[in-house]
Amino acid sequence: MKAATFLVLTAVMISLPAFSQDVPAECKSPPSCDEASICISRPPRDCTLARDNRECGRNINLGFTKIHTNDPACEAAKASQNAAYSAAKAACEAQKSSEDAMQKQNCLSAIQACKAISKACADLAK
Repeated sequence: MKAATFLVLTAVMISLPAFSQDVPAECKSPPSCDEASICISRPPRDCTLARDNRECGRNINLGFTKIHTNDPACEAAKASQNAAYSAAKAACEAQKSSEDAMQKQNCLSAIQACKAISKACADLAK
């Protein structure tokens, strides 16, 4: 949103005739072009890996002893769930990387536009 505003203001500033004595409102209080004032940081996407930690073991009491055995259906379901969690994490990390790159590009564009406006205002002041 800010990048689009700066681009529009830059276009307005560039289209002003050099002999104009009217100072545009944008130049009366020039914007701060530092990264902290333009770039809005947001908390990173949480891509924590979930794990299915259910216990698939069963104890069978034979009276004189106990036998511990694993339930194959439970183990298969657990493995399947963990594979789905891993795929979801990978997709989340890819989305996070894409969002971070887009945010950085938008920020850099906004800074460049801001600097162009500041330069146009300085040129008008001459």
